Amino acid sequence: MKAIVIGGGITGLSVGYELLKKGHRVTIFEREERIGGLAGSFRVGDAWIEKFYHHIFKSDTAIVGWIEELGLSDRLIWRTSPMGFFHNGMVYRFGTPFELLRFSPLKFLDRIKLGLAVLRFQRREDWQSLDGITCGEWFSKNVSQATYDVVWKPLLKLKFGDAHQSVPAAWIWGRIHPRAKSRSKGGMKEELGYLGGGFELMIQRMKERIESLGGKIIERTAVEYIIQERNKVKGVVAGGQESFADMVISTIALPAFLRIAPPLPKDYSSNLESIKYQAVMCLIMECEESVSPVYWLNVSDPGITFGGLIEQTNFISREQYGGKRIMYLFNYLSENDPLFIMSADEYLSHHEASLKRINPSFRKEWVKGKHLFRAQYGTVIYTMGYTAKMPPFDTPVKRLSLVNTSQIYPYDRNMNNCAALGQRFAETVPSA
Repeated sequence: MKAIVIGGGITGLSVGYELLKKGHRVTIFEREERIGGLAGSFRVGDAWIEKFYHHIFKSDTAIVGWIEELGLSDRLIWRTSPMGFFHNGMVYRFGTPFELLRFSPLKFLDRIKLGLAVLRFQRREDWQSLDGITCGEWFSKNVSQATYDVVWKPLLKLKFGDAHQSVPAAWIWGRIHPRAKSRSKGGMKEELGYLGGGFELMIQRMKERIESLGGKIIERTAVEYIIQERNKVKGVVAGGQESFADMVISTIALPAFLRIAPPLPKDYSSNLESIKYQAVMCLIMECEESVSPVYWLNVSDPGITFGGLIEQTNFISREQYGGKRIMYLFNYLSENDPLFIMSADEYLSHHEASLKRINPSFRKEWVKGKHLFRAQYGTVIYTMGYTAKMPPFDTPVKRLSLVNTSQIYPYDRNMNNCAALGQRFAETVPSA
């Protein structure tokens, strides 16, 4: 069969690749200049770097499988990752059990309880019952209110905004449970992975592989409308031209899908409309000096205006970037937030005082390059009972399928979960 895939992010590439391996003919349409979606990259000097921060875990078997299949295993770097927590004006190391025991913002007994809670999530295989209880309720009943208020509530609020109180505990399970396998040395330290040269190498190698299998990737071409005939998909209109196919798979965000979808039953479209997103914006700074003492700095401090600070060159050698220190400054927010339309200069100025709180020596003059990226549909907002709302692959239109990040629950949106989702969909499609 001939398949059209809408969207050239990791999910769309995964769907297209897997269908090609099953003997189908595939065309992928991507509206942006380059494929990759939220995993897309740009150049800093001679180096590629992701527009939005990325790393992988040892449990990320789908994306590690890509790297192996594409002959890039020799470029895969595994390193321990220094993590931190900024709370009440101080940076606390927060990556190992010993560092957790020294986390003085919590009483000693609460530190023990928090460590045991993490262990429970790591060992627990069943998550379905956690879909019906909020993160706050679960921690209040099973751990302590203080651990929720100090550690998890600020992180949830920064990621999900006003909806943070409705996020199910299953989401925390989906963040903690898969990461247990990324720990080494008896579980004391977490190892994260990165691709030397950037994940752009993987994406471009995947593009070459897809094309070698006969697939087509058409960039800079938006799908304007999905064509149906007698309740069966017929193809798409893209770039002003009709393209016909036996099946169409949309991997773009739900609001974008609804704008190009054929007429759908009201109850189905209403359910899709009820699933909301948070936008995300990321400022990548090229700096003369280091700002943070750790790779990933979480924020639990109401005086800080950004959601987190990631110093890439505390994880990957700055020699890869011509000696520059690379930092990500990010916010999850509503697309209606005034921050979302700021320029790079305005965004940096807005956060300058917060950066000085993290590092009193910080000066704007350190920043020699600024690159600001934003995505309207950064992450799905999971709410109580999300399992019942999560759409299936099949839509009411025959041969029209939906495969996107609204279906990775309870896991977080990352490259591995998107690649695995595409693989899972392809398993439902018979070979040609």
